[in-house]
Amino acid sequence: MSMRPIIGAFLVLLAACGQPAEQKTSPSTEAAPTGRAQSPAPPRLGHETVIGTWSFDGSCASGDGMGINADGTAFYDEWGTGTWTINRQNQLVLDLVRREMGVEEDPGEPVRLTVDVQASSEEALEVVVNAAGETPREVTAMRCS
Repeated sequence: MSMRPIIGAFLVLLAACGQPAEQKTSPSTEAAPTGRAQSPAPPRLGHETVIGTWSFDGSCASGDGMGINADGTAFYDEWGTGTWTINRQNQLVLDLVRREMGVEEDPGEPVRLTVDVQASSEEALEVVVNAAGETPREVTAMRCS
């Protein structure tokens, strides 16, 4: 028996060893380009994240903001007082009574605000404030205390 076929087969195997294997990707595992980067998921809200006084204009001196207290009470701008909770949808919910300043007889109007926190840090919350019948308000709330 001749050694040529054995040597030929050995050389073919040796040449194939240095080649990278062809990689196949299945359509289900490839990510389709969307044209825009996906936003990170909003932070999971906890009491320590939201408790404090927050200024919507960054001054901490105007009435444009909200206060979230550890005892479950809240205020919003200069017109609303009430309570707060975090719902199952990870939203800060403010159940308030809107009162006109300086009018003691004003019984107030119940208002529910939902606050979607898009991002948070120790000093700021990126939020969207939603009230029925009103345009959502996007704002950076700065922590005052």
